[in-house]
Amino acid sequence: SLTVNKDGFEVNARGHPVPVAPFVHSYRMITYDTDRKIFTHMWSPSGYWRKHFPKRVALIEKHKARLNGLGRGWSKINQSSPWMYDTVAGHWRRLKTKSKTPAAGHGAHLIYLPPQKKFFFLGKGGTHMYDPAKNDWAALKPTGPRPPQPIDAASCYDPKRQRVYMAMGSYPKRKIEGVENRVWAYDIVKNTWIDLKAKGKLPPRPRKVSGSGITRMHYDSANDVIVFFSFGADISGSLETQGVYVYSP
Repeated sequence: SLTVNKDGFEVNARGHPVPVAPFVHSYRMITYDTDRKIFTHMWSPSGYWRKHFPKRVALIEKHKARLNGLGRGWSKINQSSPWMYDTVAGHWRRLKTKSKTPAAGHGAHLIYLPPQKKFFFLGKGGTHMYDPAKNDWAALKPTGPRPPQPIDAASCYDPKRQRVYMAMGSYPKRKIEGVENRVWAYDIVKNTWIDLKAKGKLPPRPRKVSGSGITRMHYDSANDVIVFFSFGADISGSLETQGVYVYSP
């Protein structure tokens, strides 16, 4: 059974936070802190668990005023670090922050940046950085054109240029002509978004909602290119655009 600790988190008998169905459409919100050896996750919760866990429903109703970081209106407080699984200690960690947690939305992006020892985050609430040393969030407020469809998009980190690359998703649905995708980059040093205006045969925009489940972007350090994998149907429903695409920065 779970109880609520002083910071408003649900914990088990050993006092460790316990995640319950928080990772819905969280494909790009899982990253690894190579310095602290911790898997780190942002959350995007759903309510499908409710009929299976009536005791938790009762717990939330009882402690709603002091619960923290549940989302969906289940908690009054929203000041939380990402979920962190400590691979050395073998349990979850979660910390109360000074600042409010930025809104995520389904299919947002969390990427660990080793040089800064911080986490880049882009979601429904904008572009942010989480600093584990300070245990707090900071809004970056970058210049330049932010990707119009950051939700359910594909992304990766380029350590050579200190950039985060992002290809457009298809959710929420907007009227955008054509199937071809577009590629943006966030310059970490300059704190700006760049529309790369990539040329050639561009990868497709993925089918809506499941976009980040069927597309992948990776930085290939050996060849210094961005590799885009398209595994499913594109926004038009066609499978003919499936394949592997390569972008040279």
